[in-house]
Amino acid sequence: MNKVRTPGAPDFAPDLEKLLKRGGITSTPEARSNLDLALQLAWIDNALERKSHAPPALIERLRTSVRNMKVLLRAVGKFEFTRDIEAAFCPVGEGTVSVASISEMKSVETLELPRNPPPLNGPPDTIASDVTMMAMINIQRMLDRLLREIDRYEPKRKKGGQFRRDYQAVIARAANIFRQYSSVEANSSRKGKFFRFSKLFYQIVSKSSNLSDYALETQIKKELKKPTFGGDKCEQQDAPRVPAEEPNRPGMGDQQGSDCAVQQEKR
Repeated sequence: MNKVRTPGAPDFAPDLEKLLKRGGITSTPEARSNLDLALQLAWIDNALERKSHAPPALIERLRTSVRNMKVLLRAVGKFEFTRDIEAAFCPVGEGTVSVASISEMKSVETLELPRNPPPLNGPPDTIASDVTMMAMINIQRMLDRLLREIDRYEPKRKKGGQFRRDYQAVIARAANIFRQYSSVEANSSRKGKFFRFSKLFYQIVSKSSNLSDYALETQIKKELKKPTFGGDKCEQQDAPRVPAEEPNRPGMGDQQGSDCAVQQEKR
């Protein structure tokens, strides 16, 4: 059995024999070890994909709030006393806006904006002695940009209610193992071994039985058309992305068998 364990990952040992049988895979020490490792890798991928996206309902609430803010600002701005409420005048570099020339941008990695600037004092702003620039900010325009960013970051949903990246990350791991060890060729038929193997693989990793056959079939077809880890029978699984809270987790890239290593050396 694979001795490398991922912190926080479930114990997949009780599920290995059932998965091997479902996929038409002979139960050997190497197959069990690599299947266990594939499940761990898929568990990491699945966890990262789920954690990296805000819930769609929360994103929609944010979008609605920004749109309401735009309407209210426009309404308040119609009055003479508050006509300038849609604009802000502030020192550059105090945490609201940062600027750099194009040439400066080419010479540095990124233009950083503090995420937690100090609290604002009452107006007017206290301008530090080293401040050389002031900025006028169009708040309506900034809200338009925020709406654009919300649209860009919103997870795209497919029929079946799951994020496509969720399926993609897990099914890619299942396909890689199936190509290496199964006695049958993978296809997208819902009655085929690969479909049934992938569905059980996903259910074990995600601990969810609420799985759409349509979405699974769609992702399987994409994976078969363009394999994530390549179409080679001995394609090595890539090293997993390590979550930020687990920086010292042991490497997980040693899944290939000795036969694969020999073949890859001959190439």
